[in-house]
Amino acid sequence: MADKEQLALLKRGVTLWNEWKLRNSRACIDLTEANLSMLNLSTADLGGADLLGAKLIGTDLIGAKLSGAVLTEADLHEANLSKADLIGADLITTKLISSDLRGAKLSRADFTRADLTGADLRTAIVSGASLRSARLVDARLNGANLRIANLRQADLTRADLRDADLSRANLNHANCSEAKLIGANLTETHVLGTNFTGAKLTKACLEDWIFNTATRLNDIVCDYVYLQNYEQKRYPGRGNFLPGEFSRLLQEDLNTFDLLFPQGISWEIFAYALKQIELDYGNTGLTIRSIENKGDKVLVVRISVSGAVDKNKLQEDFSRIYKSAHFGLELFTQNDLHGSDLQAPKESQRKTTRREEINVLFLNFPRRSGSSKRLLYLNHRRNRRSSKIGIIRY
Repeated sequence: MADKEQLALLKRGVTLWNEWKLRNSRACIDLTEANLSMLNLSTADLGGADLLGAKLIGTDLIGAKLSGAVLTEADLHEANLSKADLIGADLITTKLISSDLRGAKLSRADFTRADLTGADLRTAIVSGASLRSARLVDARLNGANLRIANLRQADLTRADLRDADLSRANLNHANCSEAKLIGANLTETHVLGTNFTGAKLTKACLEDWIFNTATRLNDIVCDYVYLQNYEQKRYPGRGNFLPGEFSRLLQEDLNTFDLLFPQGISWEIFAYALKQIELDYGNTGLTIRSIENKGDKVLVVRISVSGAVDKNKLQEDFSRIYKSAHFGLELFTQNDLHGSDLQAPKESQRKTTRREEINVLFLNFPRRSGSSKRLLYLNHRRNRRSSKIGIIRY
């Protein structure tokens, strides 16, 4: 139960309370289960206070200091917390239905399983906060800063996240169905198993966002996106996606990755690496989708694999094999290719396309027992991307 003297003092007014708090800065504030509903506690200093199970229904807490406060299981239904300081506060299972949190400081606060249905968090600073399994149905988060926030399994159905910063946030297994993510920043955001059914993603930034086959992308409404932050690299470059085209491209993207060769490419080693992958993985459905010359010897090769393959591991293994083989090219040429049937193309054959040349190499390149093991000299930094937007450089 609440400390009766402290509760009585607080009800006498914020001015007297703040003066007392200033003189007793180290005092433990015990307001557990206190009924503070409908009071005017604007600008009150309640930092570190224990408000476990307190009733603050409709309470005016504009600009109040609640940093580090314990508000677990408290009821703040329709409370006004705009511009309040709740940094590091404990709001586990707290009821914040239809509350006003506009411009509030919520960094590192714990909203695990809190109910924020219909809450207004426009322009709030929620960076690094935990909203795991929180209910944010119909919540307004326009322009909110949710960088590095944990929204795993949160319910964001119909939430308004226009222009919100969700970069590096964890949205794994969250429900974002029919959410408005127009102009949202999803750079490096984790959306594994996230439900985006019917969501609006026009103008969103998807740079290096991390999704998988469990991510639901049905009926997404999207005219175009950006592949780099600050509205860089619009995609498509001109016009808009056709209905359903964006979802289809994302599904295809799950099974593709790009290999960037800034200093040119050794097609023999490339074909050797592909052959090793085929022999090591079996039926991968590995296909060369495109070869793009960027100029200045820079080439981009797009590879697709079947959905059953661990694309990240395959991508890592390809990089390892290619780099190692390139490093040991002289040894490989002397020891493994001596007497090989693989010959340089004749002049009459040089009009074949690069893709045809690769396919010939891929099909005819011999496997030398133990050759991969002897060539594994280099360690390759693990590529953690789940989408093709993260590319390997050689």
